[in-house]
Amino acid sequence: MLGVEINWLAIPVAALASVFVGWLWYAPFVFGTIWMRGVGKTKEQLQADFHPGMIGGAFLVGCVSALFLSAFIGWIETGGWFAGAYVGFYAGIGFVATGFAVNDIFEKRPPSLWLVNAVHHVFVLTAMGAIIGAMGR
Repeated sequence: MLGVEINWLAIPVAALASVFVGWLWYAPFVFGTIWMRGVGKTKEQLQADFHPGMIGGAFLVGCVSALFLSAFIGWIETGGWFAGAYVGFYAGIGFVATGFAVNDIFEKRPPSLWLVNAVHHVFVLTAMGAIIGAMGR
């Protein structure tokens, strides 16, 4: 698939890591309070809107991200945890953080929201890349 070998075990492991990092990152004692302010929601509103399927959705989306990140790592023919982290970091900066920036500029969202979301995704892609690189593609 995608012209490279994929380690299919690395995909769900990396996706689980992304869900765990997201749970921790957006916790009120880390960056959750800043994020809630940025999206204009209260803790009560978020609790009322939550359903367990959201975690499953995050996991599935994480699997898709991990699959394509694995392909990127394979396309540049590199390996190891550091090389994987390197690819993930640059994918996060070059594709995700910049995409969030464009959206947030036109949606007139606060820069603090961009920072929380963008750095989260850069961190997640870096971690996912390290996992994929360490487990081998």
